[in-house]
Amino acid sequence: MSTPMLQAQWDHIRDIHGIFMRLMAAFPKDKLDAHPIPGMRTPKEIAVHAYAYVGGIPAAVVKGKLTAEDAPEPVDKIKSTEDVLKHCRERFEMGSKAVAQITDVHLKGMVTTHWGPTMPGFAMMGVINDETLHHRGQLYAMLRACGVEPPFLWDFEHNLAEDKKK
Repeated sequence: MSTPMLQAQWDHIRDIHGIFMRLMAAFPKDKLDAHPIPGMRTPKEIAVHAYAYVGGIPAAVVKGKLTAEDAPEPVDKIKSTEDVLKHCRERFEMGSKAVAQITDVHLKGMVTTHWGPTMPGFAMMGVINDETLHHRGQLYAMLRACGVEPPFLWDFEHNLAEDKKK
């Protein structure tokens, strides 16, 4: 992977981020902390978990190390849908700033993680794809379980302006 390829990947993650924000905004207020599908995290927990890595991994690629502190999950501090959206936007912006610093050397360099393997920077960036896609799918299923029709999977053009490439 090269930095131009990374930028294209991040632009797609931005599109996915826009859909993710629309999914979270669609949850009924009384379902944010619910378990519409038994055995899964709550919608709020899913968002906070996914965005821990959207924000933390790019910075870790730059510094060569991902710690638990780089990927916080402050679920208890988030009380409303607005809080979730704000948190996710802040973490996405944090990731965007770090992506702008990533070089080809960073992408080839090894990154240690607090959860186990040491991986090349480009593979770490792939983890973001996996996390956002996997958790976005969970939110689709949860919204349907709540009786809410989610936005079309590829409807990036209706993402909010703040969630589109600048």
